[in-house]
Order: sequence, then structure tokens, then C-alpha cells
Amino acid sequence: MEHAFRVNGKVIRRTREQVVEALRGVEPARIRTHSVRIGGVVYPVKQAFGVAFGLDHAEFGTQTARRLLGRMGFCVRTAPRRPRGADSRGRPALKPSDEMDAMLPASVEVLAVAIVLEWSWWEWWTDIEQDDMTGAWIPLPMLPGVYEVAVHGEEQRLYIGRASNLNLRVKHALVKGTSEHPAGRKIAATEDLSRVCVRWAETDRPAAAEEELHRRHRQHSGVLPKYTQRT
Repeated sequence: MEHAFRVNGKVIRRTREQVVEALRGVEPARIRTHSVRIGGVVYPVKQAFGVAFGLDHAEFGTQTARRLLGRMGFCVRTAPRRPRGADSRGRPALKPSDEMDAMLPASVEVLAVAIVLEWSWWEWWTDIEQDDMTGAWIPLPMLPGVYEVAVHGEEQRLYIGRASNLNLRVKHALVKGTSEHPAGRKIAATEDLSRVCVRWAETDRPAAAEEELHRRHRQHSGVLPKYTQRT
């Protein structure tokens, strides 16, 4: 089915198939707020619309791109509002106070190995450690994925790992130490845990995702994460 739109005085006609084909092989730019999934890849909405319709970014606005791509049936998403201020314990807020926003992915990352990671919001290490006692259940999935450990406010990661079961690997092995983990006890013994936070993302290709995240970290920081011995 062909869709016709008027953008900046131009009448443009495209089918969904033509949009998918136009974006085939295009490397996604960094996603900030608005994204769209096309052909299994997540793009910034303005990048996707500009490439698909042959327009310069100055010729249209974000809302136009969101509206018209959504009308064509593509999945358009807007990142939830970013956390601000402090949480109930006076610590920097890591996730939105609005429950609906907190249920949405904090960010979407597209890896070079064609894997889309929908990252959770960061959670405090100590909250994961104590959630059984406090009743503040943190929904770590019992699914394969990857996870990152960091000091709040610092770009460099303490650890990046993979898991066949994120709940068992992150909550019970890494944080609680109920089973063996290559970095969990070192982090607990060395770092100020009141400043350490963890996030995760589901993927059915955890090994490939972990390898790419290690590569990106080394490319950006010059080293592997602090407690990662090998990739």
C-alpha cells in the first residue's frame, strides 16, 4: 500500500517496503528521545524519516516524522521522562517516580552485531541486595541477557557480563554472593556499595552482546571494565 504525504510543500509517496529497503544497511545514529523500529533495527526517528523520504533534517520536525511513520504502521517510541532529584532515601534518583515510566526501557542500544538492547533503569546495588527484606521487589527477569555494573555518575563500568538467567546471575551471584561470580565479591570488598548501581537488558544472544559491549568499552575508555579480566 502506498502512502502519500505532504512535507514542507513536497508530496512524497512511499510504501512500507520502500522505507524498509531505504534503511537497509544504514547504521543507526545515537538515540536520544524518539525512536522507530524498521526492519528489525531501531533508529532515531528523524534519521529514519530523512533517509527513507530523502529529506534533509531541516525540512521537517520530529513530530512530523513520528506522526507519519506511525501512520505507516511502524513502531514509534518516546523515551520516558528522565529521573530527577532524589529518591525516598535522599539518594540521586535512578529511575522515574512515575510507575508507568519506570516500566519502560530506560534506553535502547543497537549493537554492531544486529542486537537491540532495551536497557532497564539503573538500580542501586544495595536495593537489589535488600529487596527480599524490604519488600521492594526488583523485577530481574529469569531470561538470558547482559548486565553492567557502574559507580553512579561515572562512565567507566566496573563490570559487564552475560547471563543465561539474569535473576540468578545478577541478584543471587553478583550481588548476594550465594553462588560463584568472578567479580561480585571483589566489588563488594573494594567499592563503596552505596554508590554502585546495576542495569540489565534481555537478549537471546548474550555472548555476542557481551563481546560487543566489551569492545565498545575498550574503544571508548582504552581498557576493559575494571573487574573484567577477559572478553
